[in-house]
Amino acid sequence: MRFPLLAAVAPTALMVALSAGTAANAAALAPPVFSIIHAGQLLAVPGKPPLSKATVAIERGSIKQIREGYVEAAALGLPADTPVIDLTDKFVMPGFIDLHVHLSGGAERGRDLSLREPDNYFTVVAYRSAQATLMGGFTTVRDLGSQGYTVLGLRDAIRDGIVTGPRVLASGDPISPTDGHADNHNLREELLTAVVRRGVCDGPDECQKVVREAARRGADVIKVMATGGTLDESDAGTGQQFTDAELKSIADTAHALGGR
Repeated sequence: MRFPLLAAVAPTALMVALSAGTAANAAALAPPVFSIIHAGQLLAVPGKPPLSKATVAIERGSIKQIREGYVEAAALGLPADTPVIDLTDKFVMPGFIDLHVHLSGGAERGRDLSLREPDNYFTVVAYRSAQATLMGGFTTVRDLGSQGYTVLGLRDAIRDGIVTGPRVLASGDPISPTDGHADNHNLREELLTAVVRRGVCDGPDECQKVVREAARRGADVIKVMATGGTLDESDAGTGQQFTDAELKSIADTAHALGGR
């Protein structure tokens, strides 16, 4: 497993080009192995003038060729039945990348909603956010804080073509010290101890374990709440909250698991 620590290098985004209707079944949502886009105008290289009348050849979700003019499958070395997406009256450009989102946030019924609704409720919230994000032109997002498998499951469903959405890199539960930025605050003690706190750790050994558990759940990136936050409902402040030894344990463990 390879996942970045604290920061991620965004991969090359696919073209924002597909205008799809609702699929009748999951298989129909999976992209074809090969496809061709005919673009009226194409921003192929940021900072340079767009190309007029251009062809983009895509293989397994990656751009393989960009050619001037409207080129057919045979000339591109692709199968004759390769689908052609006609965007000859559109401006096509690389998809945007958002490196800090919370897809499962934004429910309208209060901040204590996580105490009253199951995780799959927030997966649906995340799906709604993912759709809006995709329609806004973002083809890759990095989700830096969600509960359990809420977004990790959505990430996999998008990857497998079960639902549409941007490519998602997800951290799952953020790692936080007790009473830190990602811990629960201002609840009765019975509630504080009853709520599952997967990413909360104190001391180098506990922090090592939660990083390993995050990797086991399939995290693409380790999100560390090293300091307090301005929206915290506690009196812990906004300064450093993890000790240097705890932060070193988190980083060393992530690196040992193949993180960068």
